Amino acid sequence: MAKKPANLKYSVNDKVPFGNLVGLSFQHIIAMSSILILPVIVASSAHLASSSVLSFVQMSMIAIGLGSILMGFRHKLFAPGYLAPLLCAPAYFTAAVAAVKTGGLSLLFGMTLVASVFQGIMASIITKLKKLFPAEIMGIVVAMIGLSLIPTAFKDATGVTNVVSHVWHGKDLFVTFLTLAVMVGLTVWGKGILFSLNLVIGSIVGFVAAYYFQLFTPADFHAVSQSSWLGFPHHLGVTHLSFSWVMLVPFLIAGVTVTLKDMGTLLTCQKINDAEWKHPDMQPIRRGLFANAISNVVASLLGGYPNSLSSSNVGLSLATANTSRFVGMGAGALYIIIAFIPKVVILFTILPHPVISAILFYVATFMIVTGMQIMFSRMLDARKIFVIGLSIMAGLIVEMEPTSFSHLPSMIKPFFGSPLSATVIVAVVLNLLFRIGVSKSATLGLQLGSNVSSAIWDFMEVQGRKWGALPETVHHASSFITEAMEAIQALSLTSSEVKAEVSYDDHDMSIELHYQGPSLELDVKLPDVASLRRDAAAAQQLSIFLMKNHAKNIKVTNPHGDYHVLCGTVTFI
Repeated sequence: MAKKPANLKYSVNDKVPFGNLVGLSFQHIIAMSSILILPVIVASSAHLASSSVLSFVQMSMIAIGLGSILMGFRHKLFAPGYLAPLLCAPAYFTAAVAAVKTGGLSLLFGMTLVASVFQGIMASIITKLKKLFPAEIMGIVVAMIGLSLIPTAFKDATGVTNVVSHVWHGKDLFVTFLTLAVMVGLTVWGKGILFSLNLVIGSIVGFVAAYYFQLFTPADFHAVSQSSWLGFPHHLGVTHLSFSWVMLVPFLIAGVTVTLKDMGTLLTCQKINDAEWKHPDMQPIRRGLFANAISNVVASLLGGYPNSLSSSNVGLSLATANTSRFVGMGAGALYIIIAFIPKVVILFTILPHPVISAILFYVATFMIVTGMQIMFSRMLDARKIFVIGLSIMAGLIVEMEPTSFSHLPSMIKPFFGSPLSATVIVAVVLNLLFRIGVSKSATLGLQLGSNVSSAIWDFMEVQGRKWGALPETVHHASSFITEAMEAIQALSLTSSEVKAEVSYDDHDMSIELHYQGPSLELDVKLPDVASLRRDAAAAQQLSIFLMKNHAKNIKVTNPHGDYHVLCGTVTFI
C-alpha cells in the first residue's frame, strides 16, 4: 500500500471538505482549459457556423469531463484512481485539422474512433513492454513533457509569433511575470486557502492585468456578451463516421504520442502519491491508458475533439499539495456543468496568452524536477548516462530545428514529428542497444581471513550501476554479503574460498554464497551485549540476525557432501 508523502495535505484517497473541493476543482478547470482554443481552430477549419463551433467545444468539454471522472474511479480493468484530469490533446491537432479539411467532422470523428481503439490495444500490451520502459526512460518522458511546454510558454509570454524577428511585447511579458510571481509567491509563502488556490488567484490577477493593458480584443468581449447563460449543444449534422486510409498514419502516430505522454503523466501520479515509490507499476498505468482510450471513444461518438491526460494538472496537484482523486472527479463534473453555460465556455476559449504562459511555466517546473528525480533514483553507469543525455538532446534538437527532419523517409519522419516522440524513440533504441553485453548475473571470489568488505562494496557498486539498481538495494545486498561472510568465517570450513553469485531480474537481486563446510544455523535470536563480550559464537549469531534485516527468503541448501549454498533475495522494487 502506498505511503502518503509528508508534503501532501490531501493524498490520493483522502476525502476533501466540500468547500475546498469546489475551489480546488475550479482551479484544475482553469488548467484544463488552457488549450481549449484547439477545438475552436479545428471547427473553424471546417468552416462551421459559430453555433456549430460552440457545440463542438461543448461536446469536447463533456467528453473531457467524463474522462476526468473515470480517471478518479478505481477499477481493475479501466480506471486507475488518480487525480489526472484530461484536456484537448495537442498531439491530435495537426491530424484533426487535416481530417476536417479532407472530409469534415465526420472524418475526424471516425479517425478518432480508430485511434482510440489503437490506444486501447497499446494499453492492453503495455505491461508486456515494461522492459522497454525502465525507470530512467519513464523519467525522461516526464521531464520532456515539462520541457516541451517551455517553447509555447515563452511565445505566449513574449507575444512573439515569429521567433526570428525577436520582437517582444513588453505588456505580455509583464502580465506573464506578474501572474507567475503571484502563483510562485503564494506557493512558497502562502498559507491555507491562499496556498491551495494559488493558481486561481494568480489567474485572476493575470486577467485584471490583461484587461488593464488591453490584451483582450473587442471581438472577445462581443463574443462573451452575445452568448447565453444556458445552452445545450446541438447535433453537428454527422450522420455517420467516415474513414480514410490517407489519414490512418497521422492518427496512429498521434495515438502513439498520446500514449507515451499519458504513461509519463500516470507515472508522475504514482511518484507523487507514494513516499516509498521505487519503480513504475504498470498495472495502474495500463488502466489509465484504457480510461483515456474510452474517453476518446466517447469524444468520437458525442462529436468532440480527442483528448489526453493533462500533465499540467498533475503538476498543479503536486504544487498545491492536493492530489485527492475526488478533486479530479469534482473537476470533471464541474466541467460538464460548465459545458452547458456558453458564456463561460467562450470565456475559457479566450484566456489571455500571458496567463496561459504563466500556468505552463508554473507546472513545467514541477514536471521537469519530478522527471529528474525519477531518472536519478537509479544508479547510473556510462551506458545509462548516454541513454538519458543523447535522448534528451534528440528531443531538444527536434524542438529547435523541426525543419531539419523534413527530408527523412516517410516511414521514419512521423517519429520525429515532436520532441517527445523523438526522445522516447532514441531512448528505447539506445537502451536496447546498450543492454548488449550486460549480464544478468555476476560472480565474485572471496577469501576468508582477508578484508573482503571493500571488495564486496566495490563489486556491488559496479554491478548496481550496470543494472540500474536503486542505491538502497545495492546497500542491502552489499550488507547481506558482508554479514554472511562474517557468519561463515566462524564455521570450520574445508576451504577458505567463498564464491558469491549475484543475479538480477526486473524485481529482485538473488544472492548465493557457495562454501565448503558445515551448514549455517539460521534460527537464532539477537544476542545481548553481555553474550557478545564473553561468547565468540554470539558474534556469529549477530551477523545472522543482521543478514535477515537486509534480505528475505534466506536459506541454506546442501547440493552434495559438505558443499553448501547460502541463499538470500534482496527486493529490487
